[in-house]
This record gives sequence, structure tokens and C-alpha cells, in this order.
Amino acid sequence: MCLYYQTSFRWSDPLLNEDRMTTAAELITRAAAALYGNRSQAAMARDFQVTTRTVNRWLLGHTTPAPEILTRLLERLQTRLDQLDSLGAAIKEYLENRP
Repeated sequence: MCLYYQTSFRWSDPLLNEDRMTTAAELITRAAAALYGNRSQAAMARDFQVTTRTVNRWLLGHTTPAPEILTRLLERLQTRLDQLDSLGAAIKEYLENRP
């Protein structure tokens, strides 16, 4: 399910110390690459039970996913961050405690 609504917003980038406009398509593209790598469209379509054509439209900015899809995408990103954080902590502990 795709809906048309505002697809850009302003956010502040603390690393660059500037405000910048970002589109939903840019955010979805970055999230897809982080979660799915090179085969992002097919994997994302499978996970969200949509066609690859729908994902392609999201990535090109022709349509924007429904808020429910964006919420699920955010949840997947948070899960990945938690997994990476846990892995990082385990590696740090291993390095600190190795003989």
C-alpha cells in the first residue's frame, strides 16, 4: 500500500553542523542499503510483502510507503542497531579479557 504525502523534511546533521532537506526516498535508500546490502530491492520487497516494483518506486521517490511500512522499517533498523551494539560489546569484552 503506497500513499502520497509529504516526502521531504528538514533535519539537522550534527556531524556537518548544518540543516539539510532529506526526502523519504533518500532515507529509504539508505535504510535499504544498511539492512539488505546489494540486493536491497528484492529482500526489502520480500520482507514487506510488496513487489520489487513498489520498492523501486519508493527508492525513486515516485511514491512513499505508508506510515506503517516506515514504522516497520524503523523497527528493523533498531533491531539491527541493537544486534551490532551487542556484537561490538562482545568483541570489546573479548579483547579486554584475552590472555
